[in-house]
Amino acid sequence: SCPSGAVMALAYARFAAFDVDARQVLRAASILGTKIGVHGVSRLLGASLAPDVIRASLARLARDAVVVADGETYEFVDSLVREAAYATLSEGDRRFGHEVARVARDGTSEPEPIPATPTGVRRVEPSVAGEDTLEDDGPAFAPRSA
Repeated sequence: SCPSGAVMALAYARFAAFDVDARQVLRAASILGTKIGVHGVSRLLGASLAPDVIRASLARLARDAVVVADGETYEFVDSLVREAAYATLSEGDRRFGHEVARVARDGTSEPEPIPATPTGVRRVEPSVAGEDTLEDDGPAFAPRSA
């Protein structure tokens, strides 16, 4: 059965409590499925996060029991945080992310790079109270400016 709005609001609150790097890693990981590898996340995020930052974020998420380490890969402990992270992706980020993941799986030619998105892109994310709030992490898969 589908989780209730209150349960999803709690999952989102947990997602929203992480720093911006961890949220970006979770967004990318939500595209990849239940198994998460540094290489796959890095492929989705491109130059926006260095592999060392991705590893550190995954280690922190493991300490917080969001993911569990299995050698060089991680796995979501609970699908609700994954669903909350996925819900914050724009439709364009979802399409691009799934295309990059498909290319990585199939070994087909590289997809076109995501076009630069203007800064300040906002996505609506549910608040704990069930109302919409705006969170500005920028596009999920485009490099952030320093």
